[in-house]
Amino acid sequence: MAGWHVLAHGLTWDREQIAAFQSRRLRALVRHAYERVPYYRQRLDEAGVRPEHIRGLEDLGRIPLTSRTDLQNRGAEEVLARGVDARCLCVHRTSGSSGQPLSIRRTWFEDRLLQAWRLRVLGSLGFRLTDRRAAVVTARGVGRPLHTRLGLLRYEEVHCLWPPERILARLREIQPDVLRGYPGTLSWLAGLLTDTDRSVIRPRFITTDSEMMTPDMRLRIGAGFGAPVIDAYDSHEFNLIAWECPGQGVYHVSDATVIVEVLMDGRAAGPGEEGELVG
Repeated sequence: MAGWHVLAHGLTWDREQIAAFQSRRLRALVRHAYERVPYYRQRLDEAGVRPEHIRGLEDLGRIPLTSRTDLQNRGAEEVLARGVDARCLCVHRTSGSSGQPLSIRRTWFEDRLLQAWRLRVLGSLGFRLTDRRAAVVTARGVGRPLHTRLGLLRYEEVHCLWPPERILARLREIQPDVLRGYPGTLSWLAGLLTDTDRSVIRPRFITTDSEMMTPDMRLRIGAGFGAPVIDAYDSHEFNLIAWECPGQGVYHVSDATVIVEVLMDGRAAGPGEEGELVG
């Protein structure tokens, strides 16, 4: 029920509503993890924390941190909730570019809910149901569900490792209304566009994710494709974490789907301080 409530209202909540929602979900999540996931029960017991100790956001600091390495070194039976059949889960694996790959497992419903939330955010940025979307990414070979054959939520992936001529030829065929890709890939392609390419590859806006975008990359992408660029911060673990406010240079945190802290030396960072993001 909470998922549908988030989709319908999550973008319109004020700070008080967001904090109340996050506190409710945090309590439920900690209780679930303690009662059903062996690894988290062990971590919470070691820290002397029980579910009733976590009443809301003000108690985030009591929850012990778990690193990606911690999870990589545990078997699936330790980090999956009891009673869940691993064979029925959607699995997303990180590339391993920063070290050992990590597998993220979700139920089919959780996976679709997060995808629906990303579409909801895209809609707030100007995306339309009838738009054609193209993504220059590490292509997974997505199929063609019924709604795409009806002209709704059309989405095509173009492999970022193809030769540039092949990528541009495919984009000319798709003629995307909304273009998505890695900043490095799109800034590289932007320098190769011809006038013929620009006459047919004319997205209304472009979204980038998965890499740090430098000011130079942003300028090259925007000038090359002739469209505004909107950056997103995401990860396999949390899906969408934040997205850029068009023209403002600041990011909206995806408060309806993730709780984030910025920690500096183990404490919450203050205004103007830089630290490590924890979700």
